[in-house]
Amino acid sequence: MDDLTGRETVLDLACGSAVFLVQALRRLAYRRADGPPDRSVVRSVLYEQIYGMDISDAAIRVAAFSLYLAALELDPDPRPPEALKFRPLIGETLFHGDAHTIELTGSGTKLRNSDGNLRKFDVIVGNPPWSFRGRAGTATRRRAADGRVPLQPRGEGLDFVRRAMDFAHDRSRFGLVLSAMPFFSASNAGNAAARYIVDQLAPVTIVNLAALRGWLFPRVNMPAIALFAGHRPNEQPDQLTVVQIPWSSVGARSNTFEIAPRT
Repeated sequence: MDDLTGRETVLDLACGSAVFLVQALRRLAYRRADGPPDRSVVRSVLYEQIYGMDISDAAIRVAAFSLYLAALELDPDPRPPEALKFRPLIGETLFHGDAHTIELTGSGTKLRNSDGNLRKFDVIVGNPPWSFRGRAGTATRRRAADGRVPLQPRGEGLDFVRRAMDFAHDRSRFGLVLSAMPFFSASNAGNAAARYIVDQLAPVTIVNLAALRGWLFPRVNMPAIALFAGHRPNEQPDQLTVVQIPWSSVGARSNTFEIAPRT
């Protein structure tokens, strides 16, 4: 997001407690103000540029609270008491429902333009579910899927990436944390689904986080990648860049890692 204007819109299709959206709010507000933002800029970004959805009603409520707290933190002088009042976000920019059908719900209709088409967003971020919902869940996914598109056999992370494309325009940027399994496994079906995503979003950068599995996602039984697309318009259209993040004792102790230019 370093070269953005600060007026871009951001969407997270599985926002949870809004970790990604909070950081997007901070980044856009500073970009728009070209430095520490005032209250009007912070509120404008919050109400007009930050969108999220989640299938959990509790998560959406936590997301709203997290964004309110971030807005107060960014406010240079959160007084008088009226400064502590916010417009509702739930039902306006935060939506409770299934990302795959959200626009069919009552409040989700606000994700459609006046012409009935889905709104398009400039930046799409998030950490969509990696879960495997068993045979019944897989059967449901297959019934709802387009038979012409390769389907990830286990898990649904790539389903969310394909769904995110529905909300993207030609210059949208993607930054998503995904399971690495479809990208590096021996499964032909998984590889086909991953190749489809890469082909559709190319040029793509994949940051392989598998070596950090011990501390980055300690409760998950699979490695992770970060997938970026739309961030390097001058690259060759079919270019795929893979960045390997090595394990280090310092990173394991501090729970941080750094990507240097030479990586």
